[in-house]
Amino acid sequence: MSGSAAEFLVIGMVLGLSLGMLLGSKLGTIKRLIGQISPPRQCSFCSIPADQAYKLLGGGFNLHICDRCAVLGGEVLRCRNSREAGEFRMEFQTPGVFARCSFCGKGNDDREMFGAHGIRMCSVCSDIAQATLRTV
Repeated sequence: MSGSAAEFLVIGMVLGLSLGMLLGSKLGTIKRLIGQISPPRQCSFCSIPADQAYKLLGGGFNLHICDRCAVLGGEVLRCRNSREAGEFRMEFQTPGVFARCSFCGKGNDDREMFGAHGIRMCSVCSDIAQATLRTV
């Protein structure tokens, strides 16, 4: 069952609707409610809203990275040094420090990572994000 279908059923149960009602006339109402409770899309690193980012890439676990943070993260990995970026600091993490990529879930036994606000991206996911940004 997809996430939105599960949300649909949970909201219906909370509202006291039967399955028949959910599949019938209340479908539009429930879908609007799901849309209202969905978190707004924003960059997981700098928190810029989707409508203010030039490009915003979505990852798993409802995580996103904007074009600016993807480029900055790539620079952090290339220079192997943390960088200040306005109101936040993009941190460099060497392999071996226990951490997991927030996007793919892989540990950093052999991957360098960058991160901010507890969100991390490994070098492999960073390469994928930058390649995607070049093609879209």
